[in-house]
Amino acid sequence: MYYCFQIEKMSLKHEIDIKRLSCDLNKYVERHNRTAYCWVFEEISNKANFVPRAIAVGRDECGSWALSFYETEEQAKQRMKDLLGNKSQLYKKLGTHIANGQLEKKDGISDDSNLLGHFNHFEYDGVDLKEKFIIIGYSYK
Repeated sequence: MYYCFQIEKMSLKHEIDIKRLSCDLNKYVERHNRTAYCWVFEEISNKANFVPRAIAVGRDECGSWALSFYETEEQAKQRMKDLLGNKSQLYKKLGTHIANGQLEKKDGISDDSNLLGHFNHFEYDGVDLKEKFIIIGYSYK
């Protein structure tokens, strides 16, 4: 099912790929002041930060065109530890540090968190989350 990507006349980043995959985004909504934690590289300005998994690790499925966030710093660190346990070089694609910021309605749409505290967030075109997040901890390597 194709979802209308025009919410208050805002288009999504990577909308062409999201449409190509006929992603169902019905469970994604704008949220007001949502605290988010994510994996980043040492400098927040690094061009590899805030890049969807579809680009970072080459996955091409609906959820991989979203950004990965967590509700707490602990959840982000634990998931990084779990994922990188058997793949010691994966941190080079995903990040080495944890950043924290506030997502607002104008930043895009996201789904509910899962049991691991993870949620996906599709950014609106023109949004630059690097301006909203700060590195709060060293996590890996």
